[in-house]
Amino acid sequence: MQTTPTFTVIVSRLTLALQVSVCIDEVSAWMNSNRLQLNPAKTEVLWCASSRRQHQIPTGPVRVGDALVSPVTAARDLDVYIDAGVTMRTQVINTVRACFAALRQICSVRRSLPQHALLTLIRTLVITKLDQCNSVLVGTSVYLQDRLQSVLNVAARLVYSRRTSEHTTPLLRELHWLHVPERIQFRLCDLAYHCVHGTAPAYLSDSLRPTSEIVARRCLRAADTTTLQVPSTRRDTLGDSAFPVAAARAWNSLPLETRACSSLFDIPEGDQVSPFSSVIWLTWGRLLRWPADVCIELCNSFRSRFCKVPPQLCDGSTVIHDICSSSSSSSSSSSSSSSSSSSSLSDYC
Repeated sequence: MQTTPTFTVIVSRLTLALQVSVCIDEVSAWMNSNRLQLNPAKTEVLWCASSRRQHQIPTGPVRVGDALVSPVTAARDLDVYIDAGVTMRTQVINTVRACFAALRQICSVRRSLPQHALLTLIRTLVITKLDQCNSVLVGTSVYLQDRLQSVLNVAARLVYSRRTSEHTTPLLRELHWLHVPERIQFRLCDLAYHCVHGTAPAYLSDSLRPTSEIVARRCLRAADTTTLQVPSTRRDTLGDSAFPVAAARAWNSLPLETRACSSLFDIPEGDQVSPFSSVIWLTWGRLLRWPADVCIELCNSFRSRFCKVPPQLCDGSTVIHDICSSSSSSSSSSSSSSSSSSSSLSDYC
């Protein structure tokens, strides 16, 4: 049975709401001095706290200018939904809903499309939604990640016209699609790489600190391994999900050869592949249990396709999509003969 809040908790709630109102007034004054205007009708108030602290945050309306704005349970910021419990549940629900809506539209025209065109539509309308801002999903529950993984499973069955009773692991391996946890890990490593080499925004680069810059650790062997300092956290639920912590741990988990590369697409001339591309493909192969010849083929395809592409024209996700398109188009003739005649999306879920 939930107890009644004490007088101290009620006072702290009122004090917190008053402090936020004063802060909003200062922001509104700054906007007016710069010929801008704060619109209270389009302003949302969201109180973020863990599930154990929800009873300590205000529940009443907050004064924004001359209007009173009631708090919401979820708010959208830069196409990312943030909920009050910081569980990213609303973001996952909306992403899964948008992906399955696109899959239903693709399924209605599946019979009229060749396999390479079907795969292109799925990558453009589904996979891009799944990978958009997926770095904010670090630390989410296994249940939410499984819901995102169900989108990949249905998309893979739709490409090869397989039933829901068949396993999707061989299909994902043939499509060279990473699972959702590995996709989040790859995005964190990509952001950490740009932060280390100074190509990321300052608000991200300043949050990561190399171990070699710490005076107390310069005499240690870890100072020469291009690792990042992992800040200490008090809570595993929220602290470990912060970008400085999650990105530093993801970067430190990479092999030394990968972290030592000076360029993401620095491929030398000749028959050898750059250390970054070879190590990253072997790392993905170890995660997905690919055979060694498949990893070598991917390294050679990476070198032949992107050795003349400038680094600013493509990123890691482009490499994955283009490699997948080149490999899947070659197997379209062999898998099209075994496709079934069903066109309902429920057959693949």
